[in-house]
Amino acid sequence: MAFPVPEHLPRGGAAQDVSTEILTKVSEATPKTLTAQLASSWIAELDRTILQTKERIHDRIYAELPSFDRQLETSKSVQQRLRNLSDNVRRLSDSLSHPQNGLLPNLVRSLTEHSALAQQAADSDVSLNALSHLSECNTELQSLSGMVVEGKLTDAAMCCSSLQELLDHAPQPLLKADITVDLKKRFRALRDTVEEQLSDAYSRSIHVSASEFVICPSVQVRQSSTIIPLSGILNSLTKSSLGAHLSSLRRDLIIHFIESPLQQPMSLTVSDAKDDLGAPSHVLSLFPTPNNPTPPFKYLQAFYDFLSLHLFPILPVSDRDDLSQALFNSTTGAILQLLLRPSIPSSLATLPPFLELVKQATQFEKESMTNLPGISKAGEEVKYWAENVGNHYARKRRVDLLDFARALVLPKHKEGDESIFRVEVPRENAQTQGLEAIPASGSDDEHGDDAWSLGDDTFVESTETHVGSAARGDHNQENGVEQPSKPDEKATDIEDDPEDAWGWGDADVEDDNVSSTDASFVDANSQAEDVDESPWDEPWGDEPEDRPPTPPPAPVPAKQPKLAKGLEKLAAKGQRLSGSSAPSSPLIDKGLSAPHATSTVTRNSSKPTPEPSPKVIQKARGPEIETFAVSGRAKDIMNLVEEILAEGEQLSLSSVLEEFPGSASSSPATLISQTAPNVLDIWRALRPIAIPSTSTRLPELSMRFSSDCLYLSKEVSAKTVKLPDVPVTKPLEECAERLVSLGEWWFDSAIEKQQQSVFAVLERAKGFVDCSEPEQFDECEMTISTVLRQIMSIGQQWKSVLARTRYYRAIGFVVDAALSTIVEDVLKLPDITEVESSKLCELCRMLNALESLFIESVDEPSLVVVYVPSWLKYSYLSELLEASMADISYLFDEGALIDFKVEELARLIKALFSDTPLRANTIARVMRGHPLPQ
Repeated sequence: MAFPVPEHLPRGGAAQDVSTEILTKVSEATPKTLTAQLASSWIAELDRTILQTKERIHDRIYAELPSFDRQLETSKSVQQRLRNLSDNVRRLSDSLSHPQNGLLPNLVRSLTEHSALAQQAADSDVSLNALSHLSECNTELQSLSGMVVEGKLTDAAMCCSSLQELLDHAPQPLLKADITVDLKKRFRALRDTVEEQLSDAYSRSIHVSASEFVICPSVQVRQSSTIIPLSGILNSLTKSSLGAHLSSLRRDLIIHFIESPLQQPMSLTVSDAKDDLGAPSHVLSLFPTPNNPTPPFKYLQAFYDFLSLHLFPILPVSDRDDLSQALFNSTTGAILQLLLRPSIPSSLATLPPFLELVKQATQFEKESMTNLPGISKAGEEVKYWAENVGNHYARKRRVDLLDFARALVLPKHKEGDESIFRVEVPRENAQTQGLEAIPASGSDDEHGDDAWSLGDDTFVESTETHVGSAARGDHNQENGVEQPSKPDEKATDIEDDPEDAWGWGDADVEDDNVSSTDASFVDANSQAEDVDESPWDEPWGDEPEDRPPTPPPAPVPAKQPKLAKGLEKLAAKGQRLSGSSAPSSPLIDKGLSAPHATSTVTRNSSKPTPEPSPKVIQKARGPEIETFAVSGRAKDIMNLVEEILAEGEQLSLSSVLEEFPGSASSSPATLISQTAPNVLDIWRALRPIAIPSTSTRLPELSMRFSSDCLYLSKEVSAKTVKLPDVPVTKPLEECAERLVSLGEWWFDSAIEKQQQSVFAVLERAKGFVDCSEPEQFDECEMTISTVLRQIMSIGQQWKSVLARTRYYRAIGFVVDAALSTIVEDVLKLPDITEVESSKLCELCRMLNALESLFIESVDEPSLVVVYVPSWLKYSYLSELLEASMADISYLFDEGALIDFKVEELARLIKALFSDTPLRANTIARVMRGHPLPQ
């Protein structure tokens, strides 16, 4: 990179030669300034410059003259040597490339002649080799043709191999020659003839049919006198042909001489015979022997001895080992598939003979592995299977049991044709079963969310104490009489509390040592040999003969209800019913009739009756027994579960499997016992599907399935208590819990379906609007009649299936749903005329016939109030529709209308009566809330 010259330094002028200066001047001259004188000056200047240049050259030469002379001589010498070299090169080129005497043309001519001679020699060698190979092939082909004609198939097979080798390694010029193609065609025809004759000889030497296996040691070739041995035939066949023949032989032997004898008893005979030409043969014959069901291992051993003596020694080693291994594998597989597995017994009693058969199979496998050639020691399939024979038995037994359970569960005939049994169970506290669902205080929302107690699992168990206190203490407070600590027993015997006529106090005076919640079931078959009753008869009327009848509660003198002389008696009656939560039917004074005429128990209001003391000792009664229907399928399933558990226990105590150590790792007894929960799972999974959803008896079938599940749960729970601590205990307990859940779900689902059906029917009434119109009243009347018939029909179906207490609960929920809907619709009416109130009252009283569903016998009171929480409210509503303002006010002040919300009462009063100051005052008083109990 040049160093830049500072700008303050002076710049040097540009160096220019003479020609440049003159040319510059020439270019600057214009036509006006260009003159002859100017051009002459330019020429003179050029001449002067040339002269000066020559002078400088001469001066320079003379200044260094010795050096100039030396360089001049050197240049002349180089020029001379260059001329000499050029002459020598020209002469050498002539000696090499001269057409006549040159070296290269002579060399090319010599090489061309040598190449031609070499090609002639190569052509001669190829021709010689080809002719020699063709001659050899022709000789072999002629020899092969002669062997085929003479029947020397063994030699012909060897000749075919050598000729094939020659043809495969033919010289290159002969590969596509016509003569080679012709030789190959002739050879192929002769080879096919040899293969055909060898195959024919093989087929005549080894013959397999369904009853005979024939081996000829030698055979005569057809159309020849030559006899060839079987070993020669087998060794002469090609690899592919021999493999095909042995594959066919293996298949026939497996089908006819291995699998067939394992499927039916056979006898075996070995004999020597001669064919028509006198050739000897060895024959293995089979004969069915159905009367001799002996194990086939002796036959199989004789069969393999026959092969080892007459077939295996003459086979090639590799093919012999392959055939032996294939037959052995097929034999062990057939023993397992056709003999051992199908023979697995279905009971413990037949297990020892089967185990003996397994031992014989294991011994046969061991001996065969030792005697047969080429058997792999790792193929002890029967031995490995036999070590786990206990588990195989358990799994087979498990499958049989589950198939049997599936056949039990799925219907084989029309639903309803199966046998039905009645099972006994300790009766629940029927009188106190549903009291908690009845409002007993002024709280509006205490039971609003669960009015039917569908989700209350402790509904039955939590009412006894509450009912006892309600039946005694509240009644005492109502009358304002202080009860002595030890009342007079005589007075107690004379005057009983009319509330006890319902039986609500019975549970409180029983002996404490007597349990009323025993959950053990008693099989109905133990009381009666045969149960033959119509499902429409009284299903609870027959008591077992071996149980003393339970004494009924002491009868209370029944008095015909009288019309009250004043509202005081009505209010007192209503207050007692509301306070004790155990009312009969309300009796209305002066023109208000009783809601249900079936209730005959009355209370003498003129004289208070002392309540019996809890310390009064009465005769203890045992728990009452109820019965419910259980299908024969459920009993069969339970019997199957018991049989499975018994079989598992019996197998665990047996020592029959001690010789098979592989069965101890997973106990066969455990596998069989664990089938019991699976049987119950099959019941839970398949039985609901078998219930026809379109059957007219669906309510009955649903409840029967629920009862079946509860029956199975109780029986399984009772069975698990008696079982020792075994692995199947916990699964059975879980199955019992699932059965309880499933039974309760079906119970609740059946109730809910009927409730929805009732709701659908009641929708036809359109909220009971305009009942004064004849057409609308007829529609409402038809709707109520339909609901009545439907509930009565359902009650008849359920009564034949369910236990008494569960029946009351179920039908009570349905009745309560109908009554609650009617009450709700009536209370929603904004205006009720006098005619409409009369019509509505008439419609409401139509359902009083439902009380007959809750009467156990003519000697006992109705339990409708216990199981239908809205019964009192519904009964009061039918009377309030025709009551006066004074009657309603009096009943409200006395606390008799505690079941109604204040908003409902206010809305009802507003709908029944015209707008007057009296109505306004009454509504205002009602809205202040129910009066506190006295």
